[in-house]
Amino acid sequence: MTQELLAARLADHLDRLYRAAYALSGSRHDAEDLVQETCARVLARPRHVRSEDEQGYLLRALRNTWIDFERARSARPATSGAAALESVSAGTGDPGGLALDLRG
Repeated sequence: MTQELLAARLADHLDRLYRAAYALSGSRHDAEDLVQETCARVLARPRHVRSEDEQGYLLRALRNTWIDFERARSARPATSGAAALESVSAGTGDPGGLALDLRG
């Protein structure tokens, strides 16, 4: 029997999701972002899952979100923060783009 996955039941799985996210990412910050994005995606529209497979479903969703994160990360050009600061201080860079460069 399937039932809708509700936010209240999703909260029961957060510890396990965080541990799995940390194992994938190796970073506390990335693990938190990964769990948050996974929960947002799952709750964005109704999901019907078997009650005995909620955890498995959520772990698959987490893995798929991680794959999306990694694809997006590899598609962005690598920019060092030091290079961005040097270009702005030299007057050759765009100060508005500095924040974007530092995030990358």
